[in-house]
Amino acid sequence: MGESQLSSFMRFCEASTGSRFRDQTAFHEFSVAEYRRFWQLFLQWSDILHEGSPEPVCTDDLCERASFFPDVRLNYVENLLRIDSSETANRLALVAHHPSRPPQRLTRGELRDRVRNVATGLRRLGVAPGDRVVAVAGNNAEVVVGGLAAAAIGATFSSAGTDMGAPAVLSRFEQLEPTVLMANLSGGEAESMTLSERVGEVARRLPSLTAVIALDDGPVPSRLPAPVHPLTELMTGAAPDAVDSEWERLPFNHPLFVLFTSGTTG
Repeated sequence: MGESQLSSFMRFCEASTGSRFRDQTAFHEFSVAEYRRFWQLFLQWSDILHEGSPEPVCTDDLCERASFFPDVRLNYVENLLRIDSSETANRLALVAHHPSRPPQRLTRGELRDRVRNVATGLRRLGVAPGDRVVAVAGNNAEVVVGGLAAAAIGATFSSAGTDMGAPAVLSRFEQLEPTVLMANLSGGEAESMTLSERVGEVARRLPSLTAVIALDDGPVPSRLPAPVHPLTELMTGAAPDAVDSEWERLPFNHPLFVLFTSGTTG
């Protein structure tokens, strides 16, 4: 059995620094005491696709003012869905389980192709880096594809569960002024409203929307403020762009997700 990734990185750091870490506690102490060196070595060892200078690693010792790798640019999705060989492309990447149909399985290559097509579709809808894309969705493959496609072109993604009422969703999404709303339209009920009705209420209260993307074939809400595009249309209808043209590299600190908490998690 080969060594773990952590052990491999620790050995790399030993070779690079001339130090000897007797155990993982000592390695952790090194990562705290010499964190700039630690993260510089990690960027080198991990082979993360990026451009720009790794120096400075961090601009300040105070976390309130610190910015890591200000001169580095990368794309999260380019690295996450990186394919180095046909073997890598055929590896299982995602399994989605459904209550009423067989599990859905996507290889890394299949997931990458879907994400690239949807990213191209989002670009054609006018989504640009810095825009917000939100979703009312369950835990399914479609929202994974949509969220990664948004991240691939530099949009910031946020989601809410299908069991949340419209007021709770709006209390989050109104702050974000999203350009695109992705949504499952078929599902259970909450507050005596169907999921489609709740999605419609949310969409009508978001004046910034320019498009709604249906993640399934549920009933389309009435009186939406923006046109509806099925995700399947975006996945199959976009002509392929130049190879990897979707992977625009963005600043290291470019916002990727917006996450909300009730506050009870501390």
